[in-house]
Amino acid sequence: MVSAALNCLGSLMGFLRRRSPETAQHMVCQPWMRFLLFSLLSCDQRLRPAALQLLTQLVCFSGGVSHWRTEVESVCEEIEKQGATNLTDDGTHTLRLMLTQCCALSPPDDLRMRMEAIQESLRHLPPSESSSRHMLRVGRVSVCLSDFTISTQDL
Repeated sequence: MVSAALNCLGSLMGFLRRRSPETAQHMVCQPWMRFLLFSLLSCDQRLRPAALQLLTQLVCFSGGVSHWRTEVESVCEEIEKQGATNLTDDGTHTLRLMLTQCCALSPPDDLRMRMEAIQESLRHLPPSESSSRHMLRVGRVSVCLSDFTISTQDL
């Protein structure tokens, strides 16, 4: 349910960005977004895919890591402390996406180095059988097949 809501939120923010980038950026930087993210991150002290997905959207739609640096550092700290082996397959995939997006938006050097170190540690995790069925890996690129839908109505 949370994932579906986040997909709707992402679609809304994408629409707003196309119509008015300033409005989308203003929406992303509202205090209630930080409260929502805080609620998801502090829920039972585990990194949930939904929290990572929301953080990824907020970073991307705000145009950079600077507004969400504290939260990104908090995620990095949690992964450094507990390791990525505690994450579900979806959590690992979502963490990879978040780190890739954050690194692409030119974060400060110290944070970029932390995120790259975490990405490197994720490369050493063995792929699980369940994720292998849902993931297509080509070199360093991973694509989650459930992120795509195919409609036969248009064929």
